[in-house]
Amino acid sequence: MNKILVAYFSVSGQTKLLAKTIAEVSCSDIYEITPEQIYTSADLDWHDSNSRSSVEILKKSCNANFKNAKALSSTTNSTSVKKWLESLGI
Repeated sequence: MNKILVAYFSVSGQTKLLAKTIAEVSCSDIYEITPEQIYTSADLDWHDSNSRSSVEILKKSCNANFKNAKALSSTTNSTSVKKWLESLGI
């Protein structure tokens, strides 16, 4: 078992792809975080200020400050991930 764990939560699958790339590049273990209550389409409607996702994003407990955070997208390639991980000393 590795000392690095890539834990991710993904509804659409985009974060899952990035997590897999990060885990592969860093030779890490990977773990999918699953909600107790599955998200519905209505839950994910960010146009609705009362939707589950809109309400959750405004909760202070859901907002974390990460040191050396990096915005990644579905087009981020493994070379970019590797450079970022190396900058973190991983």
